[in-house]
Amino acid sequence: MQNNTNFNTGPMNDAPTILNIQPVIPFEIYQDWNLITRTILPLIWQPAYVAGRDAEFGLGDGQFSAFLSTSEPGPGGLTWGGERSSRCRRAPIRNWATRTGARADGGRPQDREGQ
Repeated sequence: MQNNTNFNTGPMNDAPTILNIQPVIPFEIYQDWNLITRTILPLIWQPAYVAGRDAEFGLGDGQFSAFLSTSEPGPGGLTWGGERSSRCRRAPIRNWATRTGARADGGRPQDREGQ
């Protein structure tokens, strides 16, 4: 787990917090090869930056990565591997964005109209 807190943010000097849950799970797929997966699931707490609004809490966009690696080190003790990752958008965040007018990239929904 990794916790990120941003102190003194916004007009009320609040501290939004993101807790990244990052399990790493290795699998042996062949005698000489491993597949190592990592999923990042951010839990986000966002304070209210405007009077009359409530703080928000929810699950952010996930990130899935898969690494293919040799089981044994090669010459010189190096273990090599390759990685593929993809972003997983979560429905709760889209609902939150619709309710608050925010987008994960910081824009507002109307900024994308007509695209």
